Amino acid sequence: MITPLYQPSTERHKEVSNHEIALLFIVMALACLLEAENHQFNHSQFALLAQAALTIDSIFGETTLTTVQTICGIIHYFYFSGTTRLRTEAYGLIGLATTLSQGVRMTNHSTYFRH
Repeated sequence: MITPLYQPSTERHKEVSNHEIALLFIVMALACLLEAENHQFNHSQFALLAQAALTIDSIFGETTLTTVQTICGIIHYFYFSGTTRLRTEAYGLIGLATTLSQGVRMTNHSTYFRH
């Protein structure tokens, strides 16, 4: 995912999905939030960008592992942000992440579940 973003070339790379960009933004938001010494970047801006990128494509239509990882990152961000309202929203997202992860398991290994 990082190579097409930072090192564009004339060769054709795999297209970067919106959910992969959302994962990148939520990792940056967590890094800025948990940085102990220097708070030169606004972590909430990265978190909002991650949430916006995640909502461009449907999370239910084509659920991938990246989608589940992004939602788990958002859960961690909400929990570490410190406000009670966001922690409550994090608990709601845990159920969503669980449901989506079960769907990823079934679509990736659909022959496993056939009798």
